Amino acid sequence: YQRRVRGKLNIGIVGGGPGGLVAAISLKRKGFNVTVFERDQGPESREQGYSFSLFSPNGGLEVLNRLGLEEGMESFSFIPLGFRIADLSTMSVLMEYNERTATHNITRARRVLRRGLRKYLLEVCENEGIPLLWDSKYISYTEKSESVVLHFADKEDREVDILIGADGIKSPVRKQLVGDKLLYTGYVYFAGQLTKDRYPEVFSHPWISRSGNMFVSPRRTFFLYHHTPDDSIFWSFSIPSSPQGEIQKIVQDDKDKLLKLAIDICTVS
Repeated sequence: YQRRVRGKLNIGIVGGGPGGLVAAISLKRKGFNVTVFERDQGPESREQGYSFSLFSPNGGLEVLNRLGLEEGMESFSFIPLGFRIADLSTMSVLMEYNERTATHNITRARRVLRRGLRKYLLEVCENEGIPLLWDSKYISYTEKSESVVLHFADKEDREVDILIGADGIKSPVRKQLVGDKLLYTGYVYFAGQLTKDRYPEVFSHPWISRSGNMFVSPRRTFFLYHHTPDDSIFWSFSIPSSPQGEIQKIVQDDKDKLLKLAIDICTVS
């Protein structure tokens, strides 16, 4: 929030993921002083997640395009051939999206590898002189009459004119600002990545190549997306589970148990 509008505002962004970095680039180009605070110790300190779709004109791809950043994304993203939703039991197609069926609301889509996008945006920030302070474990903020003071676990406080919280699904900024009551959906979600050397039969299916597929049935969802830049498949499935986590206890971070669970639940009979 903003506590004064005079001079050149100093903006602090908590969170150095894609959202925070795009915000930093946009604001820097508008003439603001921007600093990004990121809890990670460095760009390679932890796994950087899954892949996701961006859309244009009504989505994030439009923002990147307007910033002139889309043309640099070829090495970690691609334009998919299509996406379909099918019944898990019968394999009948319920909905299919491709160039032929596209509407005016979604004219373009691009599937993006999150770690590739983040690395690319970090490079853009460095080239444009945007400070990014690693190992900044944000705790809370304190409002003053014309500024906001940010408090960190092992670093000195920083005072800014505007605070932007881009710190993810468990955002401490949001929790302090509006509260954060978690509502359990009744489902557990698992995700992973397949490589062609281990599962060649999956890659040979005619639906897979450069496309996404979601297989649905009552209370079960299975998702596959072929990511062409690294020729791998990102997958996920969601199933009912209680807050006590019985499914998580069965799996116990064991990949073989997880694979068996996925086969038992999602195999088409």
